[in-house]
Amino acid sequence: MAQQRYRLMYKFWLNVNKPEEEAIADDIELLKNERSFTKTIREGIRLICELRDGKLDFLLALFPFVVDLIFERFFRSEIEREWQKIEHERQRLAHEFAVLEEEKRLLQAEKEQQGGASDSMSEQLERIERMLLEQGNQPIQRTAERPSRHQSGEKPKITVTENDGTGGASDEEIMENIMNLAKMFG
Repeated sequence: MAQQRYRLMYKFWLNVNKPEEEAIADDIELLKNERSFTKTIREGIRLICELRDGKLDFLLALFPFVVDLIFERFFRSEIEREWQKIEHERQRLAHEFAVLEEEKRLLQAEKEQQGGASDSMSEQLERIERMLLEQGNQPIQRTAERPSRHQSGEKPKITVTENDGTGGASDEEIMENIMNLAKMFG
């Protein structure tokens, strides 16, 4: 035995004096001509009910491009603002990095310059010491140790003693040597 169909029909009214309802009436005529009016009513009611329940699956199944539209409308500007902030921060950090690199370069150059001056100063002191020894002065014994730049690794010692007149250079000779050195470097 064949089962009888049970079909329902619903009627609704449109007020064509309202522009938005007149537009709906025009759309209904187009849908009826395309034979998609009933399907559109079913999908439209289902879509509204699912959206009211907070579900998006049917919307996205019917209109997958909606995701891109929502993204463009609501998130693109926010993402662009965040991207601009990130880019601004990147530029600021790049500038800071460049400044720090320049400071580092200047400090290294200064250090090299001071290192070179310190090395040449040591060489000059060693030359002065040799000259004084050649003139018959006695080396001063160091009592306090300090790091030396001598290649041999020996640490010279300095001892300060009073001139007791038993040898070595006189006070006048020492002063004359100092004056000669001052003339050489002055």
